[in-house]
Amino acid sequence: MAFQLRDDILGVFGDPEITGKPAGDDLREGKRTVLIALTLETLPNSVARIFEELLTSGEIDSDQLEFMRATITDSKALEKTERLISEHSLRSVEALASLEISDQGRKALAILADQVINRAK
Repeated sequence: MAFQLRDDILGVFGDPEITGKPAGDDLREGKRTVLIALTLETLPNSVARIFEELLTSGEIDSDQLEFMRATITDSKALEKTERLISEHSLRSVEALASLEISDQGRKALAILADQVINRAK
């Protein structure tokens, strides 16, 4: 889950030079993610309608993209999603502790989990 949430954030805020995908690609594709759901649940109806129209239009220019990103940030959805990532990451580390594997294996899995959850691409 933490991996997918990170992917959702990168799909909106990721640096195209690092991710290899166009900036805001998930918004242009109208993807319904947790990040978008958290945004929409806090917006006044008038702003939510504008956001929805942009999300479903398929044609978002750079100013509209910046509006959508700012709306996501201002709604605290980005912050909430980061918090969800932290919570799921903590649970995964706790789950690793209960596995009957070597300490070396546990450490390797913890490093791998950290890399995929906290990646920039």
